[in-house]
Amino acid sequence: MSERTQHLQQNGRPDVSVILPTFNERDNIVALVEELRSRFRAGRYSYELLVVDDQSPDGTGQIVAAAFAEDPGVRVTSPRMPCCCSKSRNTSIWSLAHASPSVAACQTCRATT
Repeated sequence: MSERTQHLQQNGRPDVSVILPTFNERDNIVALVEELRSRFRAGRYSYELLVVDDQSPDGTGQIVAAAFAEDPGVRVTSPRMPCCCSKSRNTSIWSLAHASPSVAACQTCRATT
């Protein structure tokens, strides 16, 4: 049994939850989730990465679900009604109801240029 699993069994919550509102991020999301997992694991933090897919037509949610199917710390959810990633604040507020954090952070995926 991993240290992470033991921690979750003791108090039922991860050390940190990160909410990632997404829309058409299939080219970016796997690398982002891998980087976050790597950093949390290096620090021995239990984590919950909640990818909130805003019904992306590019399959963002399905890509994440397939890529991280073996990791219970990565979850994909989607609001029933699309709310556009430009309204990520609203998406994030909705997402907090679906997270179980000791500490929560919200990050949009798209880098601005």
